[in-house]
Amino acid sequence: MRVVIDTDPAMGVLGGDPEDAFAILMALNAPAVDVAGISVVNGNVPLELAYANARHLLDLHGSSGVPLAAGPARALMPYRSEQADWQARKLELPRLAPPVDPPAPASAPELIVRSVLDAPEPVTLVAIGPLTNVALALLLEPRIAGAVERLVIMGGTGREPGNVTPAAEFNFWCDPEAAAAVFAADWPIRLVTLEVCHRVRFTRDVLTRTGDGPLADYVRASCAPWLDALERGGEAGIPMFDTLTMATVLAPEVVTTRPARVEIDAGRGPSQGASAIWWDRDVLGCPLEHTNADVAVDVDVPGFVKLFDQYVLDHL
Repeated sequence: MRVVIDTDPAMGVLGGDPEDAFAILMALNAPAVDVAGISVVNGNVPLELAYANARHLLDLHGSSGVPLAAGPARALMPYRSEQADWQARKLELPRLAPPVDPPAPASAPELIVRSVLDAPEPVTLVAIGPLTNVALALLLEPRIAGAVERLVIMGGTGREPGNVTPAAEFNFWCDPEAAAAVFAADWPIRLVTLEVCHRVRFTRDVLTRTGDGPLADYVRASCAPWLDALERGGEAGIPMFDTLTMATVLAPEVVTTRPARVEIDAGRGPSQGASAIWWDRDVLGCPLEHTNADVAVDVDVPGFVKLFDQYVLDHL
């Protein structure tokens, strides 16, 4: 199985959400998965930090040969002061990952297009950050929507409140225009939302089960500050947003899905980035004639834990 991962890794920035790295490690450690490339997107942390984090993780894992590219440093419509303020605060945090030479500008969309269209077999595109790179790749070459095996997305929320505003989940909020464009295209999409991700968490006791070595040390040092921050806010453990999304690639049965119609609010009001999920009927109460995503509605928690242990924890 060939995959391309589009991600905004924060492991390496102390006080950033480190969980993206577990999704990357899960794919790298699974024998059935061939990681054809990693495209880095601006999101959890500014692009230059996310790129350095991805490079350092690959080096620590011994996977420096995996193609790595960065996208643009801003969203499609970079006029939102809230997103800029979020990024500025992250620049002030301590860093574990060493700095690297600046990446080639906006090469990630080209990596996605090339990896999908030039592959000898269909590629699964796993998008676990804002959808900027995916939308630009689609604009660059619309054929990718019909060429992928599946586009698997972490983002959005259905019946729960958002995790960054009352209406919106972080990834869609960061670049709502990109998310709206992606869901308007004709891909085979699987969407993993906040509701199911909140049911699987990385708790502090898991850190005690990691081994010795540079990678395990890096994971422990990166996770501890984020666990502290979540506990101060009353949360027990790190929600496994991206790792669960990757787990559905390895074992689709780990989640139960329902077909739905998903639309993203790309406006500039308080609901920007909100995901409207129509399950059975449209706004007029008529049965849905067209769906555009299979949306996860339940998760096999023990099944996920088994996958996490097998492909992440056992390798730390």
